[in-house]
Amino acid sequence: MCRDLLDIEVGQCAEFGTNGQAQYGVDLTARPRDEALDVAQCKSERDFPPAKIRAATQEFLDHWGYWKDKSVVRFILFVASELSERQRQEEIFKQRAILSGYGIAYEVWSQSTIVNRLRPHAGLVTTHLGAEWVKYICGPVEEPSLRLQLAGMSALAERLSLSLSRSEEHTSELQSRQYL
Repeated sequence: MCRDLLDIEVGQCAEFGTNGQAQYGVDLTARPRDEALDVAQCKSERDFPPAKIRAATQEFLDHWGYWKDKSVVRFILFVASELSERQRQEEIFKQRAILSGYGIAYEVWSQSTIVNRLRPHAGLVTTHLGAEWVKYICGPVEEPSLRLQLAGMSALAERLSLSLSRSEEHTSELQSRQYL
C-alpha cells in the first residue's frame, strides 16, 4: 500500500529488493524529479517508540556509503501506528536534524498521515484494504443521481445501437459479396 501511495504522490516508486536481498536500510525508492531520489522504510508495528524511530534512521545511515552518491533528497518513514506522543515527536525532530546534516529531508508518515493521504484515493483503499474501508477513509460514496444514471444508460443504449447497426451492415455486405 505504501508503495502505491508513494507512486501516486511522487511517481516512479518501486520496492527496493526482494526477500533475501540486502536493502541497505530502505524498502522503497521513488523518483520525484529527474536526478532526485526519495527513499522510504515501512514499519507495520502497533507501537513505535523513540528507540525504534532512532533505529530506523540509523539503519539507513549504516548504509550511507551505498546511498551517498545516489542523489537521495528525502527519507520517509512509514509507520502503522500513531506518533503524537511528545517523546516520539521530539525524537522525530532529532532525526530530522541528523538527516538534514546529510542534505536529506526527513518525513514520518504515521497512521493518521497515511489515512489523510489515502482519502482522495478510493481505488487504492479498495485494492489494499477492501471496499468496506472506503467510506471510513474516503468518506461516503455518493450514488449518481437517477437523472445521471438514466442519461448514462441512454448514451450506452445509443452506442450499442450504433455498434449493432454497423455490425449488421458489415454482415449484409459480406453476405452480398458471397452471392457475387
